[in-house]
Amino acid sequence: MPPFRRRSHAALAATLLGSVALAGTADARVINVAPNHNITVFAGIDFIAAFGDQPGVSTTVEVLRNGQLIGTATGPAVDLAGFDPPNHGGLEVNHGPAGAPQPGDCWTGFTPDIIPGDIVRVTRGAAVEEVEVDNITIDDGPFVDSVGNIVVRGTAALADGTPIPIERLDSGEVRNTSTFRGAPTSVFRTPGTAAGWTMIYDVNRPLDRERTVLTPSARRDVIMAGAHAMGYGHALVPPPAEIQLADGEVPGPALGCEASAGESNAVSSADDKAVNLASADLALTGKAMAATVNDDITQVIPKVSDGTTTLTGAPIDITGAVRTWTATFTRAQLDTLADGQLTVSADYVTPGGAIGGHTLTLAKDVVAADVTADTAPGEYTGPLSVALRAGVGETITYRTDGLANGANDRAYTGAINLPFGTTTISARVTDAAGNVTDKAFTYTVNAPAAPAPNAVTPPLLAPAPAPLVTGPKLKLDALMVTSRLSLGTARRRGLHAVVFAPDGANYVRVRLLRGRKVIASVVRRVSSDGVMTIVLPQSKKARRALRRGTYRLEVTPGANERHYGATSKRTVRIR
Repeated sequence: MPPFRRRSHAALAATLLGSVALAGTADARVINVAPNHNITVFAGIDFIAAFGDQPGVSTTVEVLRNGQLIGTATGPAVDLAGFDPPNHGGLEVNHGPAGAPQPGDCWTGFTPDIIPGDIVRVTRGAAVEEVEVDNITIDDGPFVDSVGNIVVRGTAALADGTPIPIERLDSGEVRNTSTFRGAPTSVFRTPGTAAGWTMIYDVNRPLDRERTVLTPSARRDVIMAGAHAMGYGHALVPPPAEIQLADGEVPGPALGCEASAGESNAVSSADDKAVNLASADLALTGKAMAATVNDDITQVIPKVSDGTTTLTGAPIDITGAVRTWTATFTRAQLDTLADGQLTVSADYVTPGGAIGGHTLTLAKDVVAADVTADTAPGEYTGPLSVALRAGVGETITYRTDGLANGANDRAYTGAINLPFGTTTISARVTDAAGNVTDKAFTYTVNAPAAPAPNAVTPPLLAPAPAPLVTGPKLKLDALMVTSRLSLGTARRRGLHAVVFAPDGANYVRVRLLRGRKVIASVVRRVSSDGVMTIVLPQSKKARRALRRGTYRLEVTPGANERHYGATSKRTVRIR
């Protein structure tokens, strides 16, 4: 389907300008934009537009990082037919020209990979205007929630991390230019986040533009297949001095601009997904731009930081044709950093100074996971069941056949009923960082003594029932799950579920099944706000074992680990 940037010049201008002249508005991050002018930033696809000029005015669009020029394009403002003078001209860089590219349609030399904190500078005649690129992302979705609506989530913050107010995010949208276009039904702050946003499409409400009236089921399908965007200013008439949006497309040259190859500074990958008890040295790979507009990049200096302490690697010479780099931080170096989120970055050194690029985040956790039993190992007169416990976000598997823990362990879903005789529960707990701990709990369960001959057997009294939750049976407030995803995505990221636990729930039990077989299972303590994101399977190995087909996700809230309420079920199809 056509992505957002594959529109004609007049179509985008119509969206931005309407039938009135542009007008500037005050904004803390607008450095300088003249009245009746506008700068539009699609940083994720390296597309910049400048509107509000007379046609023919020479316009230069530049991108600067740490004061250095990393992208430039120059051309005349294009006459946007159908708009009243004098402000009906504009220049769009890397939007996807129709036909052969004209001056200013594409970046000169190469397409810069624009990131938050970059400065966009527009020179129109003698006027020089600037805005700073915000950090607006689309991170999750679209997926179908518990009532059949469509959910998309992301973050929106200024370059310094200040959250963008939810009420300012007026440009959420889904589109397929040949079929439909529409705004979400609601946009709200993602629970438990400072800068997260969630937008929801009610599939029972028609979209703003539907070529034909769709049924709710058909509308759900087209929204799931559509291109989504989020940001601010795009829906305002007249628009403000700046408009910034994120969409789901990939960065680099637009169609028609392939001659301006994409250039990026980035930490591309790490050989470990987390720094944990078992991990060794951390090997990194990355890439560097061939040059800025004015200077070559001669060195890369890799860094790893916990926010307080920063490890700085040796400079890497990248002169010449090879623009990739590798670096290694030893385990001894990583041990000097605090547990928590680590940021992997690099300085890209030029004769004019160092500039930055895309970073990578890793978790560090070198505290062993632990699993405990609610009943101490020993000898008991049966019957007996044993419940296991672990920390929030940790997964328990177990076996009782006397073999060592491994790939064929059973997923722990609740208390284990033990037979008469001696049984060893071999339990394994794995935390989010991949730390693994194995523990064994051995029990001998004796059968009750037989009654004496001719003795009167008293009635067998049932054990006192465990405390029950009063009131109605616990049921989830909501469950949001992606109903369809590709096999590659499932193996890389797992299946994500957002659980809204009801009042009175202290635990939720989550199981992923294919047919009757349990693929993965976890019991989680309910968070303070009752909203949790759970990913199954949790281990990389288990995700690699996923296959195409239909799966069932079951989520059950409980007052404790023995007493659970109603189970909510969702079908997930891996294609």
